Amino acid sequence: MSSRIQQGPASTTQRRQGIRKACCDVVEVTYGDALQALLDGNLPADFAGWGLREPRRPFNGGPHTLAHYAARRGLLPDGFECWGLVNGRGETVAHVALERGPLPSSFDRWELKGAFYEPVAHVAAKTGRLPQGFWLWELMNDYGNTVAHSAAYAGRLPKDFDRWELRAADLSTVAHASAFAGNLPERFSAWHLRDGFGETVASLALRHCRMGSEYARRYAAYQAARLADAIEVERRDNKGMAGIASKPACISPCKSAIARDSGP
Repeated sequence: MSSRIQQGPASTTQRRQGIRKACCDVVEVTYGDALQALLDGNLPADFAGWGLREPRRPFNGGPHTLAHYAARRGLLPDGFECWGLVNGRGETVAHVALERGPLPSSFDRWELKGAFYEPVAHVAAKTGRLPQGFWLWELMNDYGNTVAHSAAYAGRLPKDFDRWELRAADLSTVAHASAFAGNLPERFSAWHLRDGFGETVASLALRHCRMGSEYARRYAAYQAARLADAIEVERRDNKGMAGIASKPACISPCKSAIARDSGP
């Protein structure tokens, strides 16, 4: 859609008429008029001029689009879809909106990344702003880390996370990232996972400068629990075998009859 910028001041009536035409093939409105309509709450629901840019480049990384202005101030409407618009310093609208708070529940453009910026999902992961039920944990950034790795390093994995085996480009697992950052959960149990060099999570965790002793306690408790489980399984197996051995021999009807007829 092309934009034709009008010059000179416009009356309130002219401004509103121009805004209404934003739904047509030509946007006959200036950035200033569209901005004023946004602030007044007069933009139509199907406004198509979100890509209008500031008339001059400010010192804060512009020029910004109208959408970036709205995102930074929480003024984007419900159903907004132009998340991929980029400002003068390479930020998408989604990245700017994420600085303010969580993105709408309907947002699904997690792979978006502007110039020099990580995918939106990684930024959300590091700031704890991924939605409940997020599942694109394997999405990688330019450094070869998955979203799960980014969240693990930041200590932002959800409590019910169970994808510890996911690997980054260097073959390290999410569990290794969490252990390295000192963020393994209390009930962690995937100590046996190995990275690309063959090192287990347990080995890495026990060398942690701050959490080493705590990880040693947890790992010892995990091993003790596994040993207790193994002993219990063996006890049940032995009990089952003893029960089988104590049962009377199965005698066929013919042999039973012969034994009965032969008498003492």
